[in-house]
Formats: sequence, C-alpha cells, structure tokens
Amino acid sequence: MGSNDENPAAYPAQAEECLPKARDAIKSLRATDAIFAEICDDYELLVGDLHVLSQCEGASEEDLQKARDLFLESLKGLTDEIRAALERASRRVGGPRGPDSTSSSPHQFSQSGEDT
Repeated sequence: MGSNDENPAAYPAQAEECLPKARDAIKSLRATDAIFAEICDDYELLVGDLHVLSQCEGASEEDLQKARDLFLESLKGLTDEIRAALERASRRVGGPRGPDSTSSSPHQFSQSGEDT
C-alpha cells in the first residue's frame, strides 16, 4: 500500500473530518443540501463498515484484503465527491455558507481540503 488513500486510518468516522480545513463548509452544506448530506451519510456508513471488516473472523486474509480494497476505493470516491461538491458550492454566489457569509470571496479547496 503506497498512498495515504489506501490507509483505513486516513478516513475519519465523521464526514466533517475527512477534509479538516473544510469542516465548517461541510457542516453548512450538509445542513442545506440533501444530496450532499446523503453523500456524507454514505461516507460515514462505509467507514463504519470498514472498521467492522477489520474485526471480521473466519474469512481468509485474501478475501478481507479484497473487501478492504473495495471499501477504500469507495471511500476515496466519496471523499472526491465531497470535495467536488464543496468546490461547486464555493463557486455559487455566497459560497457554501450562503449569502450571509462574511467572506466576500468564495473559497477554493485543494485536494487536501485546505483553503487555497
């Protein structure tokens, strides 16, 4: 396993923590966008399933690794979806926090979730 995306520990249990620098934007968008909230819910369910998988007994190591790889691939995809939704929201008027935002310029988020 070479990249951080292949490490189960790289995926925190809460969607708001998957991109820590974007935590507030994730919370805000999750509260106002049902589709985004569903993506976050799916992320959290999958992280839980990944942790349950690590406690699975009776399956071969090869089968566990295949299942782990599928979970990690799906988590990476959901994290990418969260990032893309944040970027789309930041391009809309008012950004992800809506028109009351005190920021006069929309934020852009890098792949690590940091403000750029």
